[in-house]
Parts: sequence; structure tokens; C-alpha cells
Amino acid sequence: DREPTDGDQEDGKSAKRRLPGPFGPGLPRAIKRPRIPRLTLPALRVLRDRSLMEGTITVLVVDANDGTRRGLCRRLGQEPGIAVIGEATEAVEALGMVADGQPDVVVLDPRGTGGGAGLVARMHAAAPDAGIVVLTAYVTEEERSELTRAGAHAVVVKEIDSESLVRTIRTVAARSGAGDRRSAT
Repeated sequence: DREPTDGDQEDGKSAKRRLPGPFGPGLPRAIKRPRIPRLTLPALRVLRDRSLMEGTITVLVVDANDGTRRGLCRRLGQEPGIAVIGEATEAVEALGMVADGQPDVVVLDPRGTGGGAGLVARMHAAAPDAGIVVLTAYVTEEERSELTRAGAHAVVVKEIDSESLVRTIRTVAARSGAGDRRSAT
């Protein structure tokens, strides 16, 4: 007694409509997961109360290469006294996270994120107290000078061993006054 719909077959039986999926017709289409923000809510809460982070260097990692970024976050997360508060793949995303999170140190590869020295300058303007470590695949002396003038505190190549990178992050944090800012809040 009901009205036929476009899902009905000619014999009157109802048929489920399935859209063609990635594995052929008749199989359900893959569902795209929503993008999860990389700066988690607990990390934001901790950042708002810097007293919880006493003696900890907060780091934001920015690199377009997923493997490099995740490996770096994993390695830094194992280091006592360093807390990775977020990660970003693009310049716009990174600038928003720097402004919101105010990390002590930003480790970034400006090449893949589409920014170069301009991105370093915008990072420095968004968070003037944050130390900026440029971690890149290669750098010329001219690029090194540009990056330093733009606000980078250290420029290192990705061939650096992890202990040296951690030392560089700690040195940049100390020079940028990360501990002084935490004890003042």
C-alpha cells in the first residue's frame, strides 16, 4: 500500500542502494575519517597551566613528511624534560598552533611546508619568545643566513643524530628563556 521508491525493484521487493565503492560495485564506499586536531585538548590544558610543565621544554614539530614528523615526535617524546605538544604539516596550521600553544621551541622544515624564510619570520612574529630550530634536508650558506635573519635560532640538516638534535633543542630553549617564562607565569 506504500508508494514505490527508487530503491524498489520491479517485483515490489525493497533493495538496498549501494554506491560503487573503491573495491567495485555493491560494496560499501570507504568512509573518510574526520581530521583529528594534532594539538590535543589535554595538551592545551597543560599549556594553560605552565606550572604543571615546570622544567619541561614544550615543542611543536612542523614537517610535511609524515614519516619524518612522526619519528621525530616519537623520539622527542621519549626524552625526559621535553614534551611534544603538537605537530603540523602545513604553514597555516603551524602558525595557528604556535599562536595557540606558545611552545618553547618550534622544530620545522620550512621547505616542505611551503614557507621558507618567510614562514620562519611569521613564526617568530606569532611567538617571539619561542626558539626556532630549522631542520632541513640541505641548506646553502645563503639560505642559512636568510633563515637566521628571519628568526631561526639554529639551522641543522636532517642527517644530525638524535642526541645532537636534543642538545640543540635544549640549548635553543635555554637561550630563548623558556625556563624564565614558565617560572614567571
